[in-house]
Amino acid sequence: MSLETLAAEVVAEREGICPSEVGDDERRTAAVKLYHVHLPKLDEAGLVSFDPEERTVSRTTGGVAEQTVQILQESTLS
Repeated sequence: MSLETLAAEVVAEREGICPSEVGDDERRTAAVKLYHVHLPKLDEAGLVSFDPEERTVSRTTGGVAEQTVQILQESTLS
């Protein structure tokens, strides 16, 4: 997905609104933080695949990524 789409999804989840309701300024602020801080770290840890030139993010599968998803899902259920 595009960085901009992910940023809108992140803000929407945090605010409890639909992604289409996220304002441009909020989306841009989230995209900058994702681009410079969070996504490089998640990419390095093998949890996502981040292409800064294309500004895209994709899921990785197997290993650490699958274990992390499982832990996160279990923690939100309890």
